[in-house]
Amino acid sequence: MLVYYVRHLSLMAEECSDDMLLKWFRVIECLGAGGVSPVEDIIQAIPVFTMFPYHFSTLPRQHIKVLLKMYNIHRGWRRRVRLKNLAQYIQLMDKAIESEGGPDKLNDRQLKWACLFRGLNPFSSSRETLVLYLKDWIKISSKIDNDSLSCILHCQVLLALNRPENDILKRTE
Repeated sequence: MLVYYVRHLSLMAEECSDDMLLKWFRVIECLGAGGVSPVEDIIQAIPVFTMFPYHFSTLPRQHIKVLLKMYNIHRGWRRRVRLKNLAQYIQLMDKAIESEGGPDKLNDRQLKWACLFRGLNPFSSSRETLVLYLKDWIKISSKIDNDSLSCILHCQVLLALNRPENDILKRTE
């Protein structure tokens, strides 16, 4: 997935301001170096998902296939629609968690499921780690509007890819 982000940087240079491109580059650079991007940097880069190539209407076919595979969705008809519906569903779940009092109020089973669904291996993590991860996710999700909705689908990569909790998943591939 990281290859797609880097490949599209040159295409984005035509549409983004220098400041926006720099913020997005910082997020990608952190991922490429094996780190986890700071939540504030991701939030500042959300407008990137409102334009080519990350907006739902302009996502390249190969990028859509990778997202479908990442979320274990079949590659049949109406791919974009199904991905957009998934992103809306995730955002609604995030709003529901927030309205119920936040991740702190979830029981252990609910918390583990929510983190697993959002890309974090919950089985080798403490409750505090899971709560912090979900709070970070919801902080990003709350800043996303309908125009930048594809950002939610990319958060699994942006937030969880290089987390130490997911190292065991990398070794089993």
